[in-house]
Amino acid sequence: NQISGDRLDHVHEHIQMLQVTASHYSRAHSPHRRYLSSEMITRNLFDEYVHWLENKYPGEPAVLQSFYDKIFTTNYNIVKRKPKTDTCDFCTSLEREIEIKVDFIK
Repeated sequence: NQISGDRLDHVHEHIQMLQVTASHYSRAHSPHRRYLSSEMITRNLFDEYVHWLENKYPGEPAVLQSFYDKIFTTNYNIVKRKPKTDTCDFCTSLEREIEIKVDFIK
């Protein structure tokens, strides 16, 4: 049940291509943690991996989703959600103020 080196390398290659960001305010607590960009959160990463693999390495069989998920969770400190706190209180209040004004203009 061993995965060949190339197939394992392709899983790592795909995960390393993901657009991730560091949290601005959580860096001190978790400096190596990365977060998926907002548009990536809603996508199914495994399906995207399979599609990417078919285009980049035609004929190469994909690993099982459970294996992909295991590599993702055990080898990478990437969280599949937005940071809980990524803005300061001032920025949050400013964003609310802008939303209110935009709604008023509509």
